Formats: sequence, structure tokens, C-alpha cells
Amino acid sequence: MSTARSHILSTIRTALGRTALNDARQADLQAHLKNPKPRVIPARGQGSREALIERFIDEARRADASVERIGGFADIPENVAEYLGRSNRFGKDIKLKITPEEALKNVDWQDFGENHLDFGAASPDDDVSIAIAYAGVAETGTLAMVSGPNCPVSLHFLVETQIVVLVESAIIGPYEEVWGLLRKQNNKVLMPRAVNFITGPSRTADIEQTLLLGAHGPKNLHILVVRNG
Repeated sequence: MSTARSHILSTIRTALGRTALNDARQADLQAHLKNPKPRVIPARGQGSREALIERFIDEARRADASVERIGGFADIPENVAEYLGRSNRFGKDIKLKITPEEALKNVDWQDFGENHLDFGAASPDDDVSIAIAYAGVAETGTLAMVSGPNCPVSLHFLVETQIVVLVESAIIGPYEEVWGLLRKQNNKVLMPRAVNFITGPSRTADIEQTLLLGAHGPKNLHILVVRNG
């Protein structure tokens, strides 16, 4: 631990009237951090595989996201075109930015044309982004997006419309399972720089309690639940 961090924690401990931890207490805390125990899981975060999938879809729609179930990754371009067509956005000179995942690079995007799509981080000039979710939380219809070279954070904030691909097997019950999966995948040591939880389109009612969509991110959220990912 750095000297500065040690000083800050010592100051907080003093302000709380606590003494330095003894060896036994430190050992207990380290054991808890290495093997965290789950807390009470609400009923809406439990259920069979199909029940969790249906609950995720219902809760996501309740949060004003649109959801479609599709067969596989090959069906993504067609569904994206249909969705953008329904929202009257596919007819214009649209700029589509796609996360640089091989699974999305390998599908057929030829109907969009090379001038209308690119792979990588989003910019303010992009209209629509497509990303792959790390997990879907059934209890609230929430998407867990993990940052990394293949999932730039800008995809979740700089566009007006976001399309997220979620594989059915990645749908889990409660929020706690997201952290359990990350600890297991990263051997409890290395964690992603950012984890963004997305529940419906961006919104705020801070100004005069008037609901405003798109204040901090996309106005529209479309989720493609893929059966065979």
C-alpha cells in the first residue's frame, strides 16, 4: 500500500474512532475478500433458465428498451436494418459504429455499405452503436457492459441509438452474479477498468422533475437476445 493511501485510510479510521486492525481481524477480512459469500438474493433474481430469460425481457421492456429474440449472430444485420427502418433512421446517411469483436466482424454487413459502418470506439458523429453485453441481469432487465479493447466505453454514451447483443446463456439472475463471474474469469486479481450497468435508455428528471431522455447517453436502446451465441 502506498504511503498516501495508508495515510488517508489511517485518517478515516481515526475519525471513526477505530484502532488499527489486529492480525486476526486482518486475516478474517482477507479471507472474506478472497471468498465472498452471497447475500440474500431476491425472488425476482431466481428461477429456471427460461424464467430468467423471460423476466429479463419483461423488465427491459418495462424500462423502455425494445427487445427482439433472434436465432443467431447471422440474423443481426437484418434485424438491425428492420429496427432502424421502423424508427425511420435507416433511410438517411446513417453512421453505424460496431464493437470490434470478431463475432460481429464475421457477419454479413454488406447491405449497409462500407461508407456507413465502421468498427471501433464511437465518436460524437456516430448515430448508432452496436456492442455485445457481458451479462444480462434478469431482476431489473439490466445490461452489464465490461470495458476492454473489444468494448470501448464510448459506445454506451456518444450515440443517440444503442443496439446491444445479449447471448441467452449470459442472462443471470441477480447483480451479485456479475461480480462473481468477473472474479472467476479474472482469477480474482485483474478486473476491468469500467463496468457499466445499463437499464433502458438514458434518462433524467433532475430539472423540474421533467423526464428527459438521452441526457447522459442514448435516447434509444434496442436489445437483441441471441439464442445460439
